[in-house]
Amino acid sequence: MNKLAKRLRQILSKEKNIRTELFSSLYIRPFFRAGLSIFFKKKTPEKWIFLVGCYNSGTTILRDILGEHGEISCLPKEGVRYTNIFKRPDDIGWVRNWVYCKDYIRLPSETEDKAKSRIIKDWSPFWDSKKSFFLEKSISNIERMEWIDKNFDNVYFLGILRSGYAVSEGIKRKAKPKAPAIDEYGSSEYSYTTTAEQWVMANTNMLEYAEKVSNFKLLRYEQFAEKPVELLDEICTFLGLENSFEIAGNEVTIGQKKVKIQNMNHKSLARLNSSQRQEINAVAKPLLTRLNYEIYD
Repeated sequence: MNKLAKRLRQILSKEKNIRTELFSSLYIRPFFRAGLSIFFKKKTPEKWIFLVGCYNSGTTILRDILGEHGEISCLPKEGVRYTNIFKRPDDIGWVRNWVYCKDYIRLPSETEDKAKSRIIKDWSPFWDSKKSFFLEKSISNIERMEWIDKNFDNVYFLGILRSGYAVSEGIKRKAKPKAPAIDEYGSSEYSYTTTAEQWVMANTNMLEYAEKVSNFKLLRYEQFAEKPVELLDEICTFLGLENSFEIAGNEVTIGQKKVKIQNMNHKSLARLNSSQRQEINAVAKPLLTRLNYEIYD
C-alpha cells in the first residue's frame, strides 16, 4: 500500500511538472501572456529574492535548490522571459552576452510605477501565495539591481561569483551570436576576449551595485560546490529562514531527483590551451587577482 501511494505521488508530481512546463511554454509568448494574465490577480510576497551572477556561474542550480524550500516560490525560467518590461540580450541576438547592448537591457526611470506593476502582474501566476518568499533569477538583472531595490519592497539579492576561466570557456562553448547581433559582431562565434569581457563587466557591475542596494550577500560557486550545507546555512540566515533542505554530503534533492553538486572548474580549464588562457588573462587578470582566483598562464 505504501509503495502504491508513493508511486501515485510520483505520477501526480510528474503530471504537475508537465502542466507547469506547458503553461510556462505558452506564457513566455507575449500574445498568450496578454490573454492569460487577466485570469490571475496581482500578488506581492513578503520578501523578494533576486539571484544574480554572470552566465555559467551556477545560478540555475542554486535557483532550483532554493525553490525546494517550503517558504520559497520561484519562476521555472528566467523572469525576463515572462514579462515585456525587462529586455533580454538574446532578443536582439546577443546570446549570453550584453557587453554590446547594456543600454538596451536597462530600464528608463520614467517607467518606474507602470513597470513595477506590470512585472508583478506578469509574474503572479507562478507565485504560490502560501509561501512568503518569491525568487527570481535573471542574469541580466545585474544591470537593474538599483532599479529593483528602489522599486520593490523587502528585496534580498544573492550574487554568485565563479572563476573567470570556467565562465569564459562555458559561454564560448554554449553560446553564439545570432541575427541581428551577428552582423554587428562580424563573426559567428564569440572570441575568448569577448566572453572574458562579459565576465569582467557582469561581476564588476554586480560588486559595484552591491554597495548601493539594501540587502546583498556575495556567494562563490566554488564554496557552493565544495561545502553546500555551509553555504545554504549562510543563505538561510541572510534571508531569515530555517534550513530545511534535504542534503547529504554533496547530494541534494530537487523534485524527485538526487543531484550531485560538483566543482566543474577543472574540466573547463582542461579545455583551454595556453594561448586561450592568455587571451582570457589579457582581459580578466586584474579582476581575477582582485577576487583571489588563481592565475593560469
